[in-house]
Amino acid sequence: MNDTVGHQAGDELLRRIAKKIGGMMRERDTLARLGGDEFAVLLERCSKEDALRIGSEIIDVVCREKFSWDGKQFLIGVSIGLAEVDFGCTNLEAAMDTADGACYLAKQLGGCQVQSWSPALSASNKVH
Repeated sequence: MNDTVGHQAGDELLRRIAKKIGGMMRERDTLARLGGDEFAVLLERCSKEDALRIGSEIIDVVCREKFSWDGKQFLIGVSIGLAEVDFGCTNLEAAMDTADGACYLAKQLGGCQVQSWSPALSASNKVH
């Protein structure tokens, strides 16, 4: 979008999306912008089933977003990679890499979906 209508439009879209997603979070959860158009959501004390449900709700809200700028309308998509992090996790970089791999798979499969990490998503399967 930045290349099409400029950074101001891209920034406005990111603000809107962050506000929508932030409004869906519980008080103990964390929403952070990692950079560019990437966000991380940390769902504290959340089962995998609830995380998948929340991810699906985020997708529903974001993919229904209608964004117009300078008379142009844009379709918005989102891909979500889900990784479980428990008290035994000692390597946050590995946890982020796991979520990133699942997100990349969601993008490869057409976007607007949640993919959960599985052992089949090893580092050797990632292509980005």
